[in-house]
Amino acid sequence: MDLNSSPALIPCKLFYVVDLRTNKVLKAIPDVPGVEGVEFVPELKKVYTSDAGDNTIGIIDLKQMKVIKKLPTEAKPDGSAYAAPFHKL
Repeated sequence: MDLNSSPALIPCKLFYVVDLRTNKVLKAIPDVPGVEGVEFVPELKKVYTSDAGDNTIGIIDLKQMKVIKKLPTEAKPDGSAYAAPFHKL
């Protein structure tokens, strides 16, 4: 998979990474309960998920194809935005 192109990122109880050139599921990543929002940051090769099921922001490293960190939130996160000029989520 070319991480510089846009893979299809499909959230549910699992987070599916799909190669759009071949239409094949590359990985089903667990530990994203109740994901309601997804932010793909191409230059970092990371995806940030808003996981309402456990009140966290999940960080998925697309090179490792796994959740590498969970950030706690106050209450049900339901989306995020990435400000590229500032490198801030």
